[in-house]
Amino acid sequence: MSPHYFASLFKQSTGIVPHQYVTKCRIDKAKHLLAKQELSVLQISHLVGFQSQSHFAKIFRKYVGITPQAFKANFQ
Repeated sequence: MSPHYFASLFKQSTGIVPHQYVTKCRIDKAKHLLAKQELSVLQISHLVGFQSQSHFAKIFRKYVGITPQAFKANFQ
């Protein structure tokens, strides 16, 4: 199966492309970790696979609507 065909079938069955699915899973994991309050935002960004905290914050805000720091503050 070619990568293009796989991506087409994946989008057809889930409604999103594979990259968006992986990003959504990473953000969901980050939300779970941020709610625990044990790790810093920088540590969480690295744990979920982002190379920089700024890129993590940008993508997190795109998917969640608020910054990771604001999300974490909601659980204090």
